[in-house]
Amino acid sequence: LGEHAGRHASLVICDVRCVPAEVMLGLSKQPFLADLVQITHVISVLEPLVCYPWGSAWHPLVVSRSHRAWVSLVAVQDCRPVEAAKTPFLGRGRSVLRERLLRELRACRGSGQVLERPPTSALVDSLLLSPLASMARLAVALPEHDTCGPQHTLRSVFVAVALPLDITVLRASLAEVLSNAAKATCPVAGENLQDAAVWNGLFCIEARVQGAVPAKLWSLEPSTLQRSFEAGDWLQRHEFVLTPQGELRTPQHWAAPLDASEGIVAWWCVAKAALETDLGTALQHVVARCQVRPPEFEPLWASEADIPPEDVSRLTAEVQGSELPDGYFAASTGYVDVNGHVHKHHPGLPDRLLKLVADHNEGVEVRNAVLRGIAALPCFGGV
Repeated sequence: LGEHAGRHASLVICDVRCVPAEVMLGLSKQPFLADLVQITHVISVLEPLVCYPWGSAWHPLVVSRSHRAWVSLVAVQDCRPVEAAKTPFLGRGRSVLRERLLRELRACRGSGQVLERPPTSALVDSLLLSPLASMARLAVALPEHDTCGPQHTLRSVFVAVALPLDITVLRASLAEVLSNAAKATCPVAGENLQDAAVWNGLFCIEARVQGAVPAKLWSLEPSTLQRSFEAGDWLQRHEFVLTPQGELRTPQHWAAPLDASEGIVAWWCVAKAALETDLGTALQHVVARCQVRPPEFEPLWASEADIPPEDVSRLTAEVQGSELPDGYFAASTGYVDVNGHVHKHHPGLPDRLLKLVADHNEGVEVRNAVLRGIAALPCFGGV
């Protein structure tokens, strides 16, 4: 950092974990920075869904990140839904949170110090118009004076993931965890939240993992499925950011450790007195249950009784009007053979059904042979 500070006219320092005042205090104690660098402005970036993670109340650390003494500008992130067309209700809910956050910030800071999705030019113009904070105001804002040093702090837990995950199960499991976190943080009288206590304060989960969507993967044709596993492209990287209020858009540049490693990072807001609580074990157990399971073998059809009704109806319609075998005649009540017996269905239908059973079983045997080879792969050995 000192090397960069000496070679550049301006320097941008980004931090997501610590209260900005603590960052400033730490920087002020670095001799090479004290001699070379003057901290001119602090920009705080807020996401509405994170500012109201468990309901309508502010996140405990939002105040420290919008403190007027040293935060020059607050930028509110765009909270457009990830899938607006599929979840219009969530889109409206996010819009309400965004408007509320902007209204509350501007009420205490003024409209000039709060911008929504500002371009770089707007950031520069606003900072040029903002006066530098006096040393007295900055000193009052330092956490050692406990003016903006909250009783809660951020804590993150990283779970490295080396095995392929079932993305459908992973998303559902993490959504359930975040729902339990909301219940534990804002409990309702009479609810038994003993099992959810470990998630109290959890407000965000970031994921960059290798995995697959089983419903899509196992529906591939056997030949395509086998080629996919042989080439190794059945696994794909999945990235997402979840909160109790919904899903956020993934960042363009991931912070450590997800910038260099694949895994899951969960963020808690915990009391400083509870920093020693083991939070990683519970998250590891959740992730371990999301490993991709080996495919299930498809059963053979034993007889025509196993044919789905829709297939029987389709064949019945197809055979209608086809040529009758020798010895059969069409009648108003069905089909009559030379012995006078009346048949409800076309006499060619049984052969069609038998052929369908044979063709189906042949395809199932080919598919099961491919699935047996896939299930023997090392990635499924421990499941």
